[in-house]
Formats: sequence, structure tokens, C-alpha cells
Amino acid sequence: DEEELDSTLYKKIVGSLRYLCNTKPDITYSVRLISRFMRELRTFHPQATKKILRYLKGTLIWVFLYSQ
Repeated sequence: DEEELDSTLYKKIVGSLRYLCNTKPDITYSVRLISRFMRELRTFHPQATKKILRYLKGTLIWVFLYSQ
């Protein structure tokens, strides 16, 4: 029963997050989930996006090292 929202800003943020997944693979699963709702945007989708952005803000100093 929720109203649809304008998805322009949401698409820009999700696109930036998808690009960021190359350097921060720990957010890949969450970004993949929110990417599914690009067409049918509801109020809880931007809220989930804000949670990912808050997580990124809190983990700016974390460094993940991968060895091959």
C-alpha cells in the first residue's frame, strides 16, 4: 500500500554503490539486493540504501587484504 517514489536519485546512489563493490566486496550482497528494486521503488528501499551508506561511513578506516 506504499506509494511509489521517484527513482532518479536512488538509481544514482545504487550505481555508485555497485561501482564501489569493486573495492569493498563486503557490501556486494546488500547492494545486489537493493539493485533488484530499481523499477518498483518503495519507501523502505531508500532506507536500506541509507543503512549501507552509514555502514560505509563507519568502516572508512577498515582495510581488507586479500592474498592469492
